[in-house]
Amino acid sequence: MIISSVASFFPKRCVFNSEIVSTCSSNVSFIRNKLGIEKRFFLDDDMSELNISVGACNKLLENNKNIDFKKVDLFVYVGQAKRRIIPHTSAQLQGILGIPYSSFVFDLSLACSGYIYALEIIESLSVKHSFRNALLVTCDPYSIVLNKNDKNTYPLFGDCATASFLTDNGSGLQIGNVVYGTNGKYADFLHCNVHDKLYMNGRGIFNFVMRYIPNSIKKCMELNSLTDKDIKYYFVHQANRFIVEALASRMQVDFEKFPIVLEDSANTVSSSIPYIIEKYIDKINIGENCILSAFGGGISWASISVKMIGGINE
Repeated sequence: MIISSVASFFPKRCVFNSEIVSTCSSNVSFIRNKLGIEKRFFLDDDMSELNISVGACNKLLENNKNIDFKKVDLFVYVGQAKRRIIPHTSAQLQGILGIPYSSFVFDLSLACSGYIYALEIIESLSVKHSFRNALLVTCDPYSIVLNKNDKNTYPLFGDCATASFLTDNGSGLQIGNVVYGTNGKYADFLHCNVHDKLYMNGRGIFNFVMRYIPNSIKKCMELNSLTDKDIKYYFVHQANRFIVEALASRMQVDFEKFPIVLEDSANTVSSSIPYIIEKYIDKINIGENCILSAFGGGISWASISVKMIGGINE
């Protein structure tokens, strides 16, 4: 399958660092320079994951007149943080968007790594069932589970929804082979109990990332017969600037190959990778390869290759 188009949508409420530090014991300079974040967007009290997900889907249609949701065979929603737990969000969106009743529709309960897992699931199901068109929506509004007094989480996250349209022909990013993993021994590094707030062991997650992700990316490149010379960009999960820079340094790769787009969005969890794609897809030429790599709660991770192709006969 081919990622032909991606659109993002943010809530209206914009929260700058000055507001963040008014409730937690962090400081503006640290958030801006170390984390790489200037602002983020949070849901208003009367908004939900459904609202901004619809916004992303509508933006996708506005940007691409050829996309028709009535032709969607497979629809996957990726996200964990929700105001409405039952029924599954994909079913609610299917009714709103007019996706056919006969479509394969389900939620995937993964956070930061969820987009890449969803790409592999879409690819596999499309081969088995000969699906031609798929819609992939991500949304994890962590603002609803953040503690305003917690300096380890409150400055880091922002709300965003993305919608990706995938098709079996045409131009876009063709999905390659994937490497994945989970280590549930570290599940408590990032968790949130019912009616509670998010907890994160930042040091533990950083150490996990440095231990597992460079090797995940290396294995993914080997699986796809690629070297660093073949890679235009490494689209890695935008946890924060410090982690992205540390990954590039650990891998001894030119930092310019690691785009950072979280300055005006913060860590958008499952929407992180598709948001980078939206910002950079027009900068990728036909025949160029990129690596997508994400990591987060679980602890879960995945890396996958994509290649820009120009049409059905490329």
